[in-house]
Amino acid sequence: MGYLFGTPTGASGGGGGGGGFVGSYLEAAVPAGNTDGFNPGGGFPGTTSAPVGRLDLDPSAGNATLLGMVAGLDGQVLIVRNIDAANTLAFADASSANPGESFAVGGGFDLTLTPGQSCQMVYYAGTVNAWVVTP
Repeated sequence: MGYLFGTPTGASGGGGGGGGFVGSYLEAAVPAGNTDGFNPGGGFPGTTSAPVGRLDLDPSAGNATLLGMVAGLDGQVLIVRNIDAANTLAFADASSANPGESFAVGGGFDLTLTPGQSCQMVYYAGTVNAWVVTP
């Protein structure tokens, strides 16, 4: 039996909560302005057998830019969604002051999610040592 994001393939994944094919679900508020070393809480990033795979972020306090987020598990795949109705959520390329917590968006550009948009991130430990972000 193989594994897909911590769940045995062929096994039925649950709805919300633990299980599911992309890991467990977590929702967190994001403060307005720039934040480095963001920690969504709730046991993030999870464990190798039960990683967080879906992260809904709420920048309802105002437009937000994350400069970095706590390190994930090597190979952890994360779907991140902006759940606010009005404010944007940006991920700044290579801007964290904390080793292993940067976003690698590419080309020196930031990625901005408007309300309802999502992106995918994969955490690469080792030489990359960052959250690699794809729209």
